Amino acid sequence: MKQSMKTVLPGLAFRNILRNRYRTLLSGSTIMLAALGICLLFALEQGMISDMETNVIHDVTGNIRVRTEMFSKNERIQPLQFFIPRTDDLIRHIEQLDGITGVEQRITVSASVYRADKIEAATLTGIPFETTLLFSNRSTNFIEGNKSELNGPGRQAVITKTLSDALDLHKGDKFTFFMRTAAGGSNGATFTVAAVVHFGDTDFNTMRCFLDWKELSALLRMEGNAEELLVYTRKNMTASETAGTVRQIQLLGGTAAETRLEVLPWKQTGSIYALFDLIDTIYFFLAVVFFLLASTVIFNTTMMSVLERRKEIGTLVSLGMPRKDISLMVILEISMTAAAAALIGILVAAGLIHLWHTSGFNMYTAGGSAVDGMNMSAWIYPSLSFRRFVMVFVTGVCIAVAACIGPARQALKVEPAEALRTET
Repeated sequence: MKQSMKTVLPGLAFRNILRNRYRTLLSGSTIMLAALGICLLFALEQGMISDMETNVIHDVTGNIRVRTEMFSKNERIQPLQFFIPRTDDLIRHIEQLDGITGVEQRITVSASVYRADKIEAATLTGIPFETTLLFSNRSTNFIEGNKSELNGPGRQAVITKTLSDALDLHKGDKFTFFMRTAAGGSNGATFTVAAVVHFGDTDFNTMRCFLDWKELSALLRMEGNAEELLVYTRKNMTASETAGTVRQIQLLGGTAAETRLEVLPWKQTGSIYALFDLIDTIYFFLAVVFFLLASTVIFNTTMMSVLERRKEIGTLVSLGMPRKDISLMVILEISMTAAAAALIGILVAAGLIHLWHTSGFNMYTAGGSAVDGMNMSAWIYPSLSFRRFVMVFVTGVCIAVAACIGPARQALKVEPAEALRTET
């Protein structure tokens, strides 16, 4: 008897779902909208975090950043004299390590840029034009010139649109800059604008000029060395493998205070980058809050359903159905409703996210300037992994089921005699 009763529970639950269509629609719509909203929220968050990670790694630190310890301790005063000694030899040794896919040289220094009667303060950045990943952002746009022209004869420079507008500089124009050297003196040179660029990484759209790092090193009296190295590793490198690579690079440095290397994985190079994992956790709790708000509707509709079906429940108890099975039937109703609603919400969200990822989302139309300084692109391309879709589905169903436990326990208290006297 018990076994036969259990086999009909899903059918009874499904019948009750169809019979109470208004309440089913109300409960289901809250779960569907919550799942839809959470998926879109997670997609935007994942797109933002992925964009920032890519920009930081490609543009600022590499997977591993290498400097001298003395440079990092005095970074705010731009201590160019603490460059990486024998940079080329160090790069050759690093490239021989397992998991290394590339090494990029960088030099950054402040300078005064002159053109005709105009003077502007700007940042000069030395990069290897032929191998740099700095121009790889999908939102980076060459307004004048292109990457293929950066290896031409003479002293070539790439400037930002901001610097171009400030000094009325265009492709083919010449400008002069002066700066302090590593030896404590000053030096200057005249360069030709090879290209004008607008970066996807908005932190680079300031008064900036990009030069070949070897030329800049020579002008700064740095003996052909770099200020820092951006080390790129294979994508599937684990944290333990990265830590091992960090230790190996550290051993390549000297023991003297001036030559000891500071070697850091990218997340340890700045406090903001260490917050990425925390941001992910915060968004998860926001998702739980969304579902908890939806669960209040489920609790109320389920409780009303149980109270209105007291006579029916009393009849089932009188016919020999165990009270626990009646409670299980209530839980099944909500489980089936929540699963169907969450699935519909996720499928709708998946379609919207696909369109969103294709067209992109302009952060600056939504007050995105508030995140300046976080290496975020103006255009974000939201996306969501399959694992996140599954997490939203499971969380939604579990919270919905938890919300109906109270009403389900209420069904256990129904007395058949009293329930049968209840007017329908």
